[in-house]
Amino acid sequence: MPATRRRLVSGLFVALSLVAVLVALTDAPHAGRVVFWVIACLCVLCWSLAALSAMSRDSGLALLSSLVALGGGVAIVAMRVGDAHGLGAEAGWRKVAEVAALFTMAVVLHLVLALSDGQLIDRSRQFAAAAWYGVALALSVVYLTGSRALSPWPFTVGWVIALATTFPAARARYVVASARGRQRVQSVTIGATLTLTLGVIVLTLHSLVDWPLDVAPALLALGCLVPLGLAVGSTPAAEHADRVLVHLLTTLGTVAIVAGAYLLAVRGFDKAPANRSGRDLLWWAMAAAAAAAIAQLALRARFARIATSFTYGSREAPDEVVRSFGSRMTRAIP
Repeated sequence: MPATRRRLVSGLFVALSLVAVLVALTDAPHAGRVVFWVIACLCVLCWSLAALSAMSRDSGLALLSSLVALGGGVAIVAMRVGDAHGLGAEAGWRKVAEVAALFTMAVVLHLVLALSDGQLIDRSRQFAAAAWYGVALALSVVYLTGSRALSPWPFTVGWVIALATTFPAARARYVVASARGRQRVQSVTIGATLTLTLGVIVLTLHSLVDWPLDVAPALLALGCLVPLGLAVGSTPAAEHADRVLVHLLTTLGTVAIVAGAYLLAVRGFDKAPANRSGRDLLWWAMAAAAAAAIAQLALRARFARIATSFTYGSREAPDEVVRSFGSRMTRAIP
């Protein structure tokens, strides 16, 4: 498909997504879980923004992003209209939403395989994308012909596992991408890293102190950071994405270690607080651990310089000076 036609189709899909958001927010005022569906509509708007941001330079990414927005919009409208009386979505509307969600998942996997410019550059990626569409089609047939509804949590876990399987292909494409393509991948990864970091925090708090009571809206809101990262990747702000990504990956590792330690100490040894005072004490303990982790990340470089200066009497260790000199000489050789 020519680039101009892809842009026109992307614009049409974005417009339909916006219509779906308006219908979802206004056509079913008595539907339940208002906060959840408002956040879901916000995610659709974020994917629409990502499509509009990529439309001028990378029409392939714009088309895929607009398809994600459209699929999400269709799923939201189906669930909201089917739950017009707040008693749960009707079976027919729910099946429409499930099929839309399955194909939206396949489009997201297609988008990850097509980073950084929206093109599937080899047959292996084309085959993988086609395979995921085939999986979505097969699951859709199963749910349309059966009586069982699609359970949200197995669906979410399966989606995460599927995304993890595309990481090697995305990494291989990142290595050979252009400078602008790398910046876009870095921006998307920043959004994903922020989602993982804050998601670990939310799940840990829910497990230890029962806050928030319903994690689904919070996790869905965090998912908006991925399309926002894709949108930023098409702007000049992406030039600084590499430095931000390094710090965020370090933060993710620190958060995972602290969260794992708390879960092991509290849940692993069955020492969860049983009353309000115990939960308050655990809150303060976790706040102190978070403050210590943030201070360590912020002051680590300064502490390293002080220790080096005290030990060697200079700002850099002798082996670091030699290593820096060697790297500069290597770059000076034509």
